[in-house]
Amino acid sequence: MSQEIEKIIKKYGGEVKEKIKKAKKEFKRHTGVLLEEFQSQVKTVAEGVEMLSDKMDRVESKFDGVESNIEIIKTVLPAS
Repeated sequence: MSQEIEKIIKKYGGEVKEKIKKAKKEFKRHTGVLLEEFQSQVKTVAEGVEMLSDKMDRVESKFDGVESNIEIIKTVLPAS
């Protein structure tokens, strides 16, 4: 390295290291906030999927009942 570069590093090296440390800390904090938000959104989607699954189960159960009733009606009515 040239002497000029060495002088600059000596003069500003500590300041640059400190700025890098601060930027790293801020980056970690920001990443943590993003991760929490993402996890919250995933949880919301998962809850929605669970609700839809429960609703589909109820619809399927009702459909099974209707299907059974149709079969009973078929046995009672004369075939045309």
